[in-house]
Amino acid sequence: MHPLWLIVFVILATSAGHARDRYSDARCLKIEKKIKHIHSEMRAGYSAKKGVRLADRLRELQQERAKHCR
Repeated sequence: MHPLWLIVFVILATSAGHARDRYSDARCLKIEKKIKHIHSEMRAGYSAKKGVRLADRLRELQQERAKHCR
């Protein structure tokens, strides 16, 4: 296989994979809304058990947003 075609193939395959991983704007807005809701719950006060759950969920949402949203 010609090296130039190999480079083109790798670029196309890589960009197609990244496009598949990107979420829609609507889905990203839902994630952002959930993050804001958790922040408001954390400001309102909570038990230790609920605090752990909120922190875990917040971390999951932030990781999802970083991976799939702009």
